[in-house]
Amino acid sequence: MTYKNITNLTGIDIKARLYEAVKRGVKVYEEECGRQTRFGEPVIAYANTSEPIFDMFWDNSFCKHPRKVYNASRAVIVYFLPYTDDVVESNKTAGGPSKQWVQAYHDSTWAIMKVHASLQEELSRFGRLSSICNTPNDWNFSHCGPEWNYKMAAYAAGMGDFGPAGCIMTSAGPAGRFGAILTDVNLVPDRDFGFANTESRGGTPEMYEEFKKYMKDACYEAECSDEMIAACPGGAISKEGIDRKACQEYCKTIFKHVPTPDLCGKCYFCK
Repeated sequence: MTYKNITNLTGIDIKARLYEAVKRGVKVYEEECGRQTRFGEPVIAYANTSEPIFDMFWDNSFCKHPRKVYNASRAVIVYFLPYTDDVVESNKTAGGPSKQWVQAYHDSTWAIMKVHASLQEELSRFGRLSSICNTPNDWNFSHCGPEWNYKMAAYAAGMGDFGPAGCIMTSAGPAGRFGAILTDVNLVPDRDFGFANTESRGGTPEMYEEFKKYMKDACYEAECSDEMIAACPGGAISKEGIDRKACQEYCKTIFKHVPTPDLCGKCYFCK
């Protein structure tokens, strides 16, 4: 499989332009939305939708395939808006999530909408098509997760590896919100799994085993630490792992429409 960066075709550094578009979107949010939360320097990464890892995600019901969301897509543009230090520190106390943390989650939804608009506007300048990945209420209660999984996309794009409870340990840490845009632009991916030429639709056994290792590190299939157990206000973590149903039920008490662990995040800072 050969990747062609549109930079080589136009003489324009499209990745630099897209990064600036993310920052413009955050600035518009700060100036127009009247929300309290501010964010640190954004992180951005890219994945090719033809990567077999997305087939592996789909085949194992981890999340929707990007081409099931937007058939014309060739790349996923994933970005992360990190919370500021004061928000992070406010959520490291005992008990439930801090008001500041929960407010940051809700405020970041507004920021994501502005960033999406900014990215789509930038892509349209090059005559490129794009699509958002889901709606704010795109939550699958049976699977205890979103239909489109930003964290899976972030992992595929090389933004970081899985940390406690399935958070992504980005270069800016695990605290913040992910967003993504699908586009028909060919962009050089930021993570090379070494499996791009496989003919297997679902990837390879080696790919699956590598991914399962990270999932174990995320405490999906491994013994959780005493620190994680003590930090969970919903009693959803035990030595046997994380009870996703119990976690979802607790997070529903915070926001019933999208009961994501990101609303709580108490275990993200544990070892």
